Amino acid sequence: MKCFYCNKDIDSNSDRLRIIALDRPYVNIPVHRDTCNLEIQSYGEGKYLRENIERIISLSNRPVENHKRGKTK
Repeated sequence: MKCFYCNKDIDSNSDRLRIIALDRPYVNIPVHRDTCNLEIQSYGEGKYLRENIERIISLSNRPVENHKRGKTK
C-alpha cells in the first residue's frame, strides 16, 4: 500500500498507518501516521483534500484487486 501524500510504500510491520475515509467519492486514503498525517493536519486536512480532488477521484476509479482470488473487479 502506498502513502497518498509521499507516494512511498507503507510497511505494515514498522510504519503506523492512518486511513482518511471519504464518503464522496467513497475511497480510503492511506497515509503515514507519524509523518505525512502531521503534514496534512498542519496544512489543513480539508484544504489538502480539496486541492487534490483530481488525484482522489482517479484513486476511487481504479480497479481494486481482490486479494482472495487475485483478480480485479
